[in-house]
Amino acid sequence: MCLLLCYGFQNSSFLAQAASNTIEMEDLLFIDVPSIITAAKFQETLIGASGTVYVITEEDIKRYGWRDLKEILASIPNIDYKYDYNWLQGGQRGFTGNFSGTLLLLDGREVQNLLADEAFITNGFPSHRIKKVEVLMGPNSTLYGASAMQGIINVITKIGDDQTDTNEVEFIQGQAGTQQIAAVFKKGTPDGLSIGFSGSYFTTDRNWDTLHRFATDDKNYSRSSLDQYRDHNLQRVFIGEEDWTFDLNLRYKGVYGNINYFKTRNSEGLEYIRYSFNTPLSERSYKLITLGIDHEFGKKLKANVEYRHLADHDENIRFEGAAIDPATMSSYEDINTTFESSTWLGAFYRNQFLIQADYHPNDKHRIIGGVDLRYQNNDHTYHAYNTLRIYQNQYGLTGPYAGTYKSPTSRSYYIQDSHFFMEDKLRLNLGLMYDDRDFVQATILPRCCAIFQPNAQTAVKLTYGKGFRSYNVWEVDAAAGSNIPTQQMEMTELNYSQEKRIDKLHFVNIAALYQMKSLNMLITGALPNENSSYSDSFTVHGFEDMLKCRYNKLQGFVGVRYVLPDKNKVLGTEEVLNIPATKTKLGISYDVLKHLIASVFLENWAETKIEAAQYDPTLAYTSGATELYTVPSWTVVNMNIVASELNLGNGAKASLSFYVENLFDTDYYHANTRGTSPIQYMQPPRNIRVMLSAKY
Repeated sequence: MCLLLCYGFQNSSFLAQAASNTIEMEDLLFIDVPSIITAAKFQETLIGASGTVYVITEEDIKRYGWRDLKEILASIPNIDYKYDYNWLQGGQRGFTGNFSGTLLLLDGREVQNLLADEAFITNGFPSHRIKKVEVLMGPNSTLYGASAMQGIINVITKIGDDQTDTNEVEFIQGQAGTQQIAAVFKKGTPDGLSIGFSGSYFTTDRNWDTLHRFATDDKNYSRSSLDQYRDHNLQRVFIGEEDWTFDLNLRYKGVYGNINYFKTRNSEGLEYIRYSFNTPLSERSYKLITLGIDHEFGKKLKANVEYRHLADHDENIRFEGAAIDPATMSSYEDINTTFESSTWLGAFYRNQFLIQADYHPNDKHRIIGGVDLRYQNNDHTYHAYNTLRIYQNQYGLTGPYAGTYKSPTSRSYYIQDSHFFMEDKLRLNLGLMYDDRDFVQATILPRCCAIFQPNAQTAVKLTYGKGFRSYNVWEVDAAAGSNIPTQQMEMTELNYSQEKRIDKLHFVNIAALYQMKSLNMLITGALPNENSSYSDSFTVHGFEDMLKCRYNKLQGFVGVRYVLPDKNKVLGTEEVLNIPATKTKLGISYDVLKHLIASVFLENWAETKIEAAQYDPTLAYTSGATELYTVPSWTVVNMNIVASELNLGNGAKASLSFYVENLFDTDYYHANTRGTSPIQYMQPPRNIRVMLSAKY
């Protein structure tokens, strides 16, 4: 059940006060819940949030059986993504890529990939540690800075919710070697001391025959110029992974500290064409350390000072195609006996210092302002080495080296003024950020939201905002001078939100009509400098709607989206590429008994057109020719049956769920929108998992 409660988020911990857990679920739709808000950084009412925000709660996650963040995000109607068994790539509202335009927050703190400035979403975001997920649609760099260009995904953890004490454990056993164990502990004392811990371990080998056959299918999967050198042995296909998470939260009154750690070891899924499926696994990890102080200066003024250290480590192990000599090598057996794997390592660090003040003189007026200072250390932290010793000299391959990258600093200053007018029926949120960073032009980013609420159940909102994307490590390193324009997004949005009760029928509907236009985006293959080529604006018009309702024991949601983007010039014609025009999300949940719930989730995507490598074995895969390829439309259904709140005695309760992914065993595919090879990614066949959890 995708609750459209416009919960929110505040960067500083003293404002991160969630609603009371004693509120019944059926009441949440019809009262203004004091909460936290991603859109404006202060508590807003249910309907009157500053923009379009979707929220998935812990209750929704349990009902539909979603195991991780990528399954949760599938319920949002206007997120475009593709899953290649490595990490989730995509964007929001008709824009695609690597989620480099979406800002990923963990308890309101940025965990963006430092290497490529992406929202790095993997299987390492288990839902067991999640209290709720808030998704803001559209740019909000005014309050959050770089990367909040298309929107924000804010994951609120159970230990980040200051008012919740809990002890929980969870076990998952599934097909294809899928296992997970997770635990959450949170305890607070009356004198203001609290401690929270969560951890998880996940593993899977994904040894499905259909996926193995697909991974060795040159025509329907890879279409690479190096396919003849790949290992096509089905028995050696491996697309597995292991993930670890660890979170620690300590607080005493206004002083707090956090540690968030994540690590994955995987085969990189179907993202890269691997010449061998038994290559050692690649690794990626991040570590976020936070120290902060909250302080109140009377009843009207609050302040927060916070320091963050984010470390991002990458180790990719792949066979190096550049070392292949077509004159002497013609098969996988040839290359397998002559060289080992190629490895590159990266370690990137960012230190961040934030100060924020919240001035609330009365119920009609509120001002938030702050300073965000960042220093990213890329010096001496990038290392690469190559074990292709035999071919180093012959083919000009590099040996072990330590490269240096530019280490940019940034300085951001922001302010937001919120004011009520017309007997509190009209509220204006006016915000402005000035961002100044090395190697690029300084940027001014406004965001204005007018919210008209004739009553507490209805709101009409008009929003204009701008966001920008920071250049990644390679782009910054190539930058010459300091006159490079920032890559920006401009949005105009009209939102209508309504909450209503008719007898036993309760519903909330949120609809948005929008235009989003990108500016100064780099043309493919270009590097940023004063003489670089930048694309003209690219515009997407769209509509999205999410309806959530409840009637007696039956509840559910339906989400739809339609996007109309500019067409791309490709192969002498103009086509809409890389995204399906329509998507539909449908959830239905029925309380069969007091403690037994049955739910189904249906997802439908229209067809997707892409520019793909042309398949013709007679060309020996070397022509570089491309063609328009259509990834067919598809519909998939997942089912979950959960027995919840089972009494174990002494206050302990258990839940047992039975989840079926791809109930009808449908063959369906996500398009690869990052290049011409591979062309598409087969999604999981029907598989079953069982989850047992206990709370005490």
